[in-house]
Amino acid sequence: GVNGFRKQIASGLVYNEIPNIKELFTTVAVSNAHSRTKAGDLMTFIDYGSLDVNKFFKLLDNSQYFDINNFILEYVSYHSDKLTQETGALVRQFMVIDAGGIGLAHVSLRMFIRFKPIMPLADLYYPELLGG
Repeated sequence: GVNGFRKQIASGLVYNEIPNIKELFTTVAVSNAHSRTKAGDLMTFIDYGSLDVNKFFKLLDNSQYFDINNFILEYVSYHSDKLTQETGALVRQFMVIDAGGIGLAHVSLRMFIRFKPIMPLADLYYPELLGG
């Protein structure tokens, strides 16, 4: 579960060691906690239009993708919390999503089935995550 993820992160797990992250990154352009905004928040970029849908389904099953998302959310949340403690100012997560290039394959039933369990996670457990 996510408590186990957070313990691994606190023990020094680096981002590229997240299980199955390399497979994900061969299918879509994503840069999590890439930089900081002027306000000091951690910024993530996702180019959904770059997603190679067939490769995405070939390399990852639904449970692996769910775990990757939980791990990423915990990873960024952990580092936001850590920076908040270090700086004394609230550090949020800010996500920029590029929807250019999205086609029918990106909005198919199989994509909906894969994304449905993940969609409520940020709202339910990560109120510091802002999207734009």
